[in-house]
Amino acid sequence: NISGEVGVSDTTLSLGMNPVPSWYKPTGETNISLDVDINENVQFVLPLGPNPILRTNIADDSHINFEMGSNGLKAGGEIPLRSGEIFYIQKYFYITEGNIKLRQGATGLDPVINLRARLRDFDQNGEKIDIYLVLREATLNNISPTLESSPSKDMNELMSILGNSILPTSTTQSGSSVEAVASL
Repeated sequence: NISGEVGVSDTTLSLGMNPVPSWYKPTGETNISLDVDINENVQFVLPLGPNPILRTNIADDSHINFEMGSNGLKAGGEIPLRSGEIFYIQKYFYITEGNIKLRQGATGLDPVINLRARLRDFDQNGEKIDIYLVLREATLNNISPTLESSPSKDMNELMSILGNSILPTSTTQSGSSVEAVASL
C-alpha cells in the first residue's frame, strides 16, 4: 500500500496511462491513495500526447486526491485553471477562466469541464472581434460549447470568421448549430 500526501510542481498531469508492456506480469496488488498538492508550474493536458486538445496551466495551491487499486481509479477535487488553450474548429482559443472537477461516472473517471476561452480575430470589415468559446458542465463524451462574441455577432457571422471552409455544405446551407459543428 502506498498512501500519503505529495506535492507536485514543474510537471504535466493528464488522465489515463499508457498500457503496460506485454512482458509485465504483476506479482501482487498495489493500492495507492494520495492527496496531491499542486504547486507552481503544473500543466494539465487532454489527451496526453503531442497534440492535446486541451492544455491548461493549473492555479497554484490547488488540491486533488486519487486512489488506485483493484476497484480501478478514483479521483476527486477541483482543478482551477489559470490559463491555457483549447483547440476547436482548427483554432486555438486561449483560456481566461475555468475549472475541471474530478468526479466518478458510470464507467470510471468522468471530469467536468467549465471554462471560458477567447480567440481574437477580425470580421469581414477588418474590425477586431473577440470570440468566446464557453463550456458549461462539459464532459469528455459531451463537449458542446457555446460561442459568444464582443462585439455581438450572429452564429453565421461567427462561423464565417472561424472558417466556413471546414464545414460540410449541408451544415452551412441549412443553418449551423454549435452541436452540428462540434460533431464534425
